[in-house]
Amino acid sequence: MAPAAGRWAFEATSPRRAVVSVSDRCDGAEYACDSTAGAVTGGLVELDLAAGEAVIVTVETMYGDGGFALEVSAR
Repeated sequence: MAPAAGRWAFEATSPRRAVVSVSDRCDGAEYACDSTAGAVTGGLVELDLAAGEAVIVTVETMYGDGGFALEVSAR
């Protein structure tokens, strides 16, 4: 849930290629999806959210289980 209105970034890094997607709810409309944040191992999605707006962030690693780190930050 966004603590304040503004632009929010969801960035995943992984030793394997990571895909980040953001949707409005489980099985809901997808707002955005990305698998190439600067390097082939990351994904970056930026969205404008209202204060209190909740989203579902999904991270998947491709080519096997490599783990991942997810950073959420205001822009």
